[in-house]
Amino acid sequence: AVDEAGWSALHFAAEKGHSGVVAILTEAGGEELIALQGHAKWNALHAAAANGHVDTVQHLIDVGGVDQVSVKTEKGKRPLDLAMEYRKDAVVSRLAPLTSASPVVGSKGHMTDFPSPSGRSVRSRPTSPEALSPLGVKSPPRSPRRRATSPRMHSAMAKAEKPNPSMVAGKIPSGKALTKKEALAIAKEVHLINPSTFDSGLETRTGKFQQTPLMLAAEQGRDDDVQVLLIGGADAKAAASDGCTPIMFAAKGGCLPALKRLVDHAGADAAKAVSSRGWTALHYAAFAGHADVAGLLSELGGGALLMARDEEGWTPHMRACEKGMLEAVRIMSQHGGHELMLVQGRAGWNALMCASANGHNAVVEHLLEVGPADQILVKSGTGTTALALAEKYKKEETVALINKHINRMVHPDLH
Repeated sequence: AVDEAGWSALHFAAEKGHSGVVAILTEAGGEELIALQGHAKWNALHAAAANGHVDTVQHLIDVGGVDQVSVKTEKGKRPLDLAMEYRKDAVVSRLAPLTSASPVVGSKGHMTDFPSPSGRSVRSRPTSPEALSPLGVKSPPRSPRRRATSPRMHSAMAKAEKPNPSMVAGKIPSGKALTKKEALAIAKEVHLINPSTFDSGLETRTGKFQQTPLMLAAEQGRDDDVQVLLIGGADAKAAASDGCTPIMFAAKGGCLPALKRLVDHAGADAAKAVSSRGWTALHYAAFAGHADVAGLLSELGGGALLMARDEEGWTPHMRACEKGMLEAVRIMSQHGGHELMLVQGRAGWNALMCASANGHNAVVEHLLEVGPADQILVKSGTGTTALALAEKYKKEETVALINKHINRMVHPDLH
């Protein structure tokens, strides 16, 4: 039985992630029910994938077969495309190895509009434009999690994503070193890589940036999966279409164990690679505020990584100051010293300017405390100091903080 929109009880249960109900319905209805496509040709797997219910997705594949991952909606969307559209990372990691072709994207690189079973066509939001710092210095594209636009309930708010569990959990024998053959067998068993490929499946590319299974595992913090893939022969130095390597993806995700494993496998020099934006792994870790990762990379790369400049001329230290990532700033300040704090990037900004213009008072206070005295006098390309930038962007607490520091410098006897 279906409702007026062509949806069965299984569609509704899959949409809500009620795994127990889904199990009962699939046992009774079998593959015919699982394959049923309702309004706009959505099946149960589309409904589960779009809403991030990874256990339901796995059950539907186990019972209904892997062929359904290629079934398209009326607008040509597969389950993987919907999971990527709404950033359901755990579902993407399950479906990507099973889906050979690239996702269906619009002409501007983002997903096109998808159908609502109510009959309306709901236009998806494109990835947000690059965020700009006060002076126009670009930051990496910010892509906040969108609303979990249910195919039936467009107004439903997204639930926070939980960290992705390892897909090979419990499969690695304790006290025994895996062989390459055993690692590949485990990876295929849990669909970490596509089990139906003629080759190993380790270099299968998916998504807008053409990531390998190793890159996805590193970014999502699945260290056990990273271990199995490396033993199986995955390339730790491979680059995605934007130039990001597995080490960069681990730095983005903040997974220190995976990062250590990748560096041990690929060598310390691999941590110095740069993306198409000129960003190193340390840039990504600093920008995201992963202090432990930033610390390890600062030690491994030394001055080469700390002083590395992206396409805007900004160091990782400056990116962390821009975002107010105090602990990451502290660690890099300790390793880089005064020389790092005096670096001037695009438009002549230094670290203190990056923090002051954005009102990150804890970072400003740290830089004033441990940095060189003359950093407060440094002028940008337009002749602006850190104090002037704080005044320009109405960061009143920051203005007061800097003025207090200047008074201490001018009248040390009064403090």
